[in-house]
Amino acid sequence: SIRDFVTARKAIMPDLSGIPKERPWFETVRADDTGRAWVTRYLPNGTRRVEIFSPQGALVGTIPGTLPFVVSRPSIMTADRIVGFAQDEDGLIHLASWRIVR
Repeated sequence: SIRDFVTARKAIMPDLSGIPKERPWFETVRADDTGRAWVTRYLPNGTRRVEIFSPQGALVGTIPGTLPFVVSRPSIMTADRIVGFAQDEDGLIHLASWRIVR
């Protein structure tokens, strides 16, 4: 939490009153090389899911559960691959590639 982060660094707690209590419907929107939109959205239970939409706006697939890549870092989606940054069990971030299996 922000409070834990600030306390651990013996910093001054910022005014958080301007931060909304609810999250937005989505976190990121990215496009792949075929024109599909990859939308990372928040679910009511606090988890995330990626929904993939065709260029015409039709839902064509989802990636449920925890994503293998760090969403806040740059990533590239293609028709058959995701290239992005992953975080290992030691917290180290590295470049990785995943093949899309349909």
